Amino acid sequence: MGQPGTQLASPGDARRIRDVRLEQAELEDWSAAAGESWSSARELWAHLRTHTNLIAASDLVDWLEFLPPRARVLDLGCGSGWLAAKISRVPEVERVVAWDSSLRLLRDVLPTMVAEVGGDIDKIERVCGTFTPLPLEDDSIDLVVMSSAFHHAAQPEALLDELRRVLGASGAIVLLNETPWPSLGLLGFSLRLMLVHLWNVAGLPQRRWVGEMGDDHVLYDPRLGDRAYTARSWRVLARRAGFSIQMRDTGMFSYPDDWRRPGRFEPKLTHIVLSPR
Repeated sequence: MGQPGTQLASPGDARRIRDVRLEQAELEDWSAAAGESWSSARELWAHLRTHTNLIAASDLVDWLEFLPPRARVLDLGCGSGWLAAKISRVPEVERVVAWDSSLRLLRDVLPTMVAEVGGDIDKIERVCGTFTPLPLEDDSIDLVVMSSAFHHAAQPEALLDELRRVLGASGAIVLLNETPWPSLGLLGFSLRLMLVHLWNVAGLPQRRWVGEMGDDHVLYDPRLGDRAYTARSWRVLARRAGFSIQMRDTGMFSYPDDWRRPGRFEPKLTHIVLSPR
């Protein structure tokens, strides 16, 4: 069965170019791959508060540390919009640009999520787009926030270049809820991935170990684009892009113990603060 879509053009329309990129993007919407739990703002908000530590970890941030009066904030990879909603409650914030590649989440979930969180929908501008390029003016943003999102970037250096361009001189990037992997964990994953690859190319009975290796990271979930970096990789990436970096350990795992006990090498949630040098 093929994907549903528009009919083929008739021969008489040979000089016309059909543009189906929007249809393709909707069919590839990442939130559909993430599961049905992303379809209800109320259920998702309850899950985030009860069964994860993402919200509790974000509460450790003093936003006034980063916000000038009448601040313009970009929530890049905003997903359901819970962080955009929280930030919109801050009086110093004038506008929040809630940016995500999922049209479905922006259209169907975010407005309800803003109401659930008690945010100010009038401050929030919804934009459907990918990480790069960012069609925003130079120096137009005071603060960039991303929660559990930056590690999905296929071109992290290009993304940091774009963020540096749109940030004002005293701006900052706050990457919430990242999970820097320990070096041994990343090494073990990479070695297993390499051994499985060598096994398969040698013509032996096929084995499967999902993932890809990059220069400074591994792609451990190709379906959702999840990449793992070590703390050292984060620092190198920031330095190359011209940022100073602070790594703030929240002391929390991604999930509370009564929901899911952490694995042996599981990292804790870390807030990464990048400032232009």
